[in-house]
Amino acid sequence: MFNMVKMDLYRMFNSKSLYIIGIIMACLIFLTTGLLKMEFDSYERKSDKQIHAVNEDNVNLGMSVFVEPDEDGEVTVLNDFFANVSAKFLALFLVIFTVIFSTADYTSGYIKNIAGQVNDRSIFILSKAVSLFIYTIISVFWFLFIQILAHLIILGYVKLGDIRDLVSYVSLQILLNYAFLIIVMIISIILRNNLISMIIAICLCMNVMVILYNAIDKLLEKIGLDNFTVVKCTITGRISMLEVGGSVRENILSIAVSVIFIIVSMFIGIFVFKKRDIV
Repeated sequence: MFNMVKMDLYRMFNSKSLYIIGIIMACLIFLTTGLLKMEFDSYERKSDKQIHAVNEDNVNLGMSVFVEPDEDGEVTVLNDFFANVSAKFLALFLVIFTVIFSTADYTSGYIKNIAGQVNDRSIFILSKAVSLFIYTIISVFWFLFIQILAHLIILGYVKLGDIRDLVSYVSLQILLNYAFLIIVMIISIILRNNLISMIIAICLCMNVMVILYNAIDKLLEKIGLDNFTVVKCTITGRISMLEVGGSVRENILSIAVSVIFIIVSMFIGIFVFKKRDIV
């Protein structure tokens, strides 16, 4: 197991796509920060123009990034990070790499060479899951670092916001985004098709499934479950709805949803991978 993890990490850190995606992410953070400054400079903030963050009553189709300024009119790193992560701007980059990384063994034919040397095929799935956990942590902190740098260079100041809320929010989003990557990884391994897996992953980031969730909500409403909302119990929904400084109940719900999806996804992935012929 340890050797498999070392091998996957070696291949991950030697993958050109890892660095290309990281560079593109950094460039777009600087671009969006520049656009944010231009927007804030173009008009005086009024109540009808004030930007509001995504909440549980407003999960829209597509991707919308709304950055809310602080009371003094300045944008904190926490507010900016919240806006980008809740809109799944960060997740979009993470899932693209996840699809490439998860299917690399198939596209290169490497899986045929190594499969016969491993007694338990579940190690393949577990190893990639460990690698993606490390990748998630590195990517989130890379995103934060570039965002701080962009604030310093473009906005001319760095205001982190409430440190306790920042640490709590970043930690929960690491867990939620990791759960999302596990789902995408299992989809990619099951389908073994880069294009289809990429389309599904991007559609999930764009809230395409909200259409289905709304339909299910209407059906549940007809049978008397008026207060139940499906999107609240999904990973993409929790990523969007997680609030800064939210209640303990909401934070526990996010953790529970993450853990359940990770366990169920891993179980399905391992089961399918063990039953499938390596071709």
